[in-house]
Amino acid sequence: MYDLVFSFVVDFCHARKCYLRNVFIDICRIVIELYSKKFFKETFYEYLLELHTDSVPNIRLSLCSILPDLKRLLILPTDRGLLQQLDACVRKLLVSEKDRDVSDGIQSAVEELDKIHIPMQSVSHQNTKQLQRETVVDV
Repeated sequence: MYDLVFSFVVDFCHARKCYLRNVFIDICRIVIELYSKKFFKETFYEYLLELHTDSVPNIRLSLCSILPDLKRLLILPTDRGLLQQLDACVRKLLVSEKDRDVSDGIQSAVEELDKIHIPMQSVSHQNTKQLQRETVVDV
């Protein structure tokens, strides 16, 4: 399964043609809707954020529009690292973006991101997960 996903990422996210990278963003939107949050976060999240350095402004602009969806996937404290990566991506776009449309897009995304509340995982759920991990390690 992961070989297929890796192949998909190489063929689309890291493609030389910008339309294939844009297709990658569109497919990520579909995966977010149809598959589990965990699956998306484990397989696509970080690759998608890499596109903030894409040389084509329209790719960066498309990325801006999906950033709020990425934040909605997160649950603290489990996803603290992913939140930090998202924040770093947004900061880099805010500071270094030269294209006017992308600058407007990241500003709109920031306004929406600020409105999104990230739920906290319950302590009992965290303890249950920790016990499950310890049990797997002990076996």
